[in-house]
Amino acid sequence: MESERNNKVTAGQRLHLLNSSHILNKIRKGPKMAEFLQSTSDSRQIAEGLYMSIFGRLPTEEEWDVVQGYCGSSLGGQKI
Repeated sequence: MESERNNKVTAGQRLHLLNSSHILNKIRKGPKMAEFLQSTSDSRQIAEGLYMSIFGRLPTEEEWDVVQGYCGSSLGGQKI
């Protein structure tokens, strides 16, 4: 019955969402990610699109520096 259901999130569920390879694969292979990656090769536009869809805002300068550092290290030193 609905009255017996507990809708509160547990610590285990939170950890699963944060650390699960299953969730990571869903994000990586999801249609939204494919749409962003196919729409442009400009990393800044991809990052801005992801920030807008996830946070509803553009990245701050500090966040942008982190994105550039991540892309630079994961793309063999290629800068955005």
